[in-house]
Amino acid sequence: MTDTEIIPAKDADEEQLIPIYDATVKYINEQVANAETSFLNIGAYLLKCFFDDDIDKVKSQSPVKGLSIRKLALQKDINMSLPSLSRALNLAKQEVELKTVSTSKHLTASHKVLLLSVEDLTAKKNYAKMVENKELSVRGLREKLVEDGYILVRGLGAIKEGKKRNLARMGHSKLMRSFDFISGLDAEMFGDVDKPTARKTLANAEKAKESLVQLIKKLKEKIEA
Repeated sequence: MTDTEIIPAKDADEEQLIPIYDATVKYINEQVANAETSFLNIGAYLLKCFFDDDIDKVKSQSPVKGLSIRKLALQKDINMSLPSLSRALNLAKQEVELKTVSTSKHLTASHKVLLLSVEDLTAKKNYAKMVENKELSVRGLREKLVEDGYILVRGLGAIKEGKKRNLARMGHSKLMRSFDFISGLDAEMFGDVDKPTARKTLANAEKAKESLVQLIKKLKEKIEA
């Protein structure tokens, strides 16, 4: 943290709270330029100034009397939104909850942000220890949390995951019936079709062939692995 003075919070009316909000806004704006570590510092500041370093007050969303994170977010010129302030505060709470685990040199600020998606404390500690023991990268932790369902995949990855889920819902039995239908086709039945129909059918058949070739390749790899 910088040398910015932390003004202790006391029971006060709105006018008396102005210096506390002003000091907090100043500190936050100083820290925002420091990238990822700023969230940890800002969270520690909010925990101390607004909640007396009591994580139980954070859990119950009960800051010291007269102060409000929501009102802080409405202060003029502040460079953080309410969701960002809440995330910073939750990071500070998480630091206390993880205790010595959080000091691991392998557990970076980015790792800690990802761990916010894990609500259960025991699971959170296990993931933190996994990062330390396996020297897991940020990407590696994200992939693990996606795999375990804590983080939703975005963008193209989400589309692919959606297709996988749709395929699972569709069921292998339906897929097998499709194969049975294709394998049971009689080529002779297409002997009398006109050229336009033949061209269209051929194009679709070629696409189906490409998909089947890829599928057969993947299945063989699975069996031979």
